Amino acid sequence: MIDTSKWKEYRMSGPEREYLDAYLANLKKNTDPDLGDDVFFARFCIAQILKPRDLDVNQLADGYTDGRLDGGADAIYFFVAGKLVTEDMTPSEVVEYEGLTMSLHLIQATRSPHFPTDQLRKLEDFSKDLLDSRNDIDEKAQLYNADVRAAIRRFHIWWQDLKMKLPSLSIHFHIASKGDGVHPDVATRAEGLKRTVKGLYHCDCDVHFYNAKMLLEMAKQSRREPVEMKFIKQLASDHWGNAFVCLVTIKDYITLITTKTGDLRDYVLEPNVRAYLGSKGVNSEIRNTLLAGSKTDEFWWLNNGVTITSSQIKPGISSLVLKDARVVNGLQTSREIYHYFQQKPKAAMSDERHVLVKVIEADKKSARNITKTTNNQTKIDPIYLRTTTDDIHDAIEAALPTFGFYYERVKNQYYDDDNVPRSQIVTLDYLTRALVAIIMQKPEQARGSPGQFVQRHYKPLLSKLAGIEVRE
Repeated sequence: MIDTSKWKEYRMSGPEREYLDAYLANLKKNTDPDLGDDVFFARFCIAQILKPRDLDVNQLADGYTDGRLDGGADAIYFFVAGKLVTEDMTPSEVVEYEGLTMSLHLIQATRSPHFPTDQLRKLEDFSKDLLDSRNDIDEKAQLYNADVRAAIRRFHIWWQDLKMKLPSLSIHFHIASKGDGVHPDVATRAEGLKRTVKGLYHCDCDVHFYNAKMLLEMAKQSRREPVEMKFIKQLASDHWGNAFVCLVTIKDYITLITTKTGDLRDYVLEPNVRAYLGSKGVNSEIRNTLLAGSKTDEFWWLNNGVTITSSQIKPGISSLVLKDARVVNGLQTSREIYHYFQQKPKAAMSDERHVLVKVIEADKKSARNITKTTNNQTKIDPIYLRTTTDDIHDAIEAALPTFGFYYERVKNQYYDDDNVPRSQIVTLDYLTRALVAIIMQKPEQARGSPGQFVQRHYKPLLSKLAGIEVRE
C-alpha cells in the first residue's frame, strides 16, 4: 500500500508515461491482442497486484468478474491460509486448524488519469449489498452479475463454516489507475469504505492505491526473487556438487517461506507438489510437535526435515542466498510451520528449535530427479509429482508448440514470457480436466475434482495417452 502522503515520489515523468503506454501496447499485441484496451489494462493490473501469490493463468481468470453489473469489482480472490479458494474446495479441508488467516481481495482498475471517487462509492455500495451476510445475495441479481455473486457466496460459506475457529480476517480493496496522486476526496471516500466494512466484520480492512509509476515498477519486478536462508550450523560438500546440510531456526525458516507482509511465499514451494497437503495424521503429528513447544526435544530430532533445490547458491558466513529456490520435499512440514506462525506468531518467531534443511545446487534435470526420489517416500497425488518426473510430460511439452500451445508443466514458466499469448497457455489443471473428459470419457469427473480421479486411474490414462499419434 502506498503512503498517500508521499505521492510526489510516485509521479511519472513524461518519458516514463510514454514508456508505460508503449510497454502495455507491446504486451497486449504479443499476449492478448483480442482484448479491449480497458479489459487488458485491468487484467495487467490484476496480474501485477497478485504476482506475489504466484497464480497461474487459469487461477487468475477464475477470479475475473469484470463486465456488466460488476459493482466496481474487476476481480475477486479469496485466500485461506495463503491458498486460493476455488469452487471445488470445501472448508472441511482446513477445519482442523485454529487461527487461520483469511483474506478477501477485490480489485478495480481504470485507465483514467486519476482515481475516480465514483469507484469508491460503487465499492461501498457493493460492501453494503453483498458483504453483509444478513442479505440474500441472489436478491441482488439485478445489480450484480453471476460471477460477482458466486465469488462472494463462496466467501460467505467459508466464513460461516470457519468463524468458530477464530480466523484472522482481512479484506483488501485494490484500486489501480494511470493517474499520479490520490485526491483528498478520494482518500476520504476510502476511509468511509473501510469504516463500512469494519462495521460488518471484526477484521482488518485496507484500501490500496496503485498509480502508473508503481504499476510500471511492479511489472519490472521478478516473480521469483532470490531468497536468503540464515542458518545456525552447516555442513558443506562439493564432492558431487554444491550442497549444504543446515540447522535453521524455526524463526528463520518462517522468514524464508513468507513475504514481508506475512503471506506464504508460494513460489518457494515446488509448484507441482505444493497443492498436496498430505495425510491429516502426518500433518497433525507435525502440528502437535510444533505447538507443544518442547524445551527438551528438538524439532529436527522428530522431523525428517526439508530438501531445497536451487539453480545457484551463494554462501555467506551465516546464510545462503538461493536463486530459484524450491522446497521439493518437506511440503507438509513447511505448511505446518506456516500454520504455526499464523496461530501463534509470537511463539513461532521466538522458537529456539531448529529445522533440518538440505540445500542442493541443481540444474533442471537433477532437480527433477531429486524431487522424484525424495517424494517417493511420501504418498503424493501422481499427477502433481509425475508432471515433474515422467517422460510423457516432456513429450506433451515438446508436442504442443506444433499446434500453437504451450504446456506449463512448471507453473508460470510461459506466463512470465511477454511474447507468449495468454490464450495459448495450457496449465496442468486445464490439461488434467481435458484428459479426463476426452481421453477417459468422464466429463462429469473433469468438472469436479479431476486430481482425485487421476490419482486412481493414472496408469490407464497414461497408457491411452502414450498411444495417441501426434499429427500436425
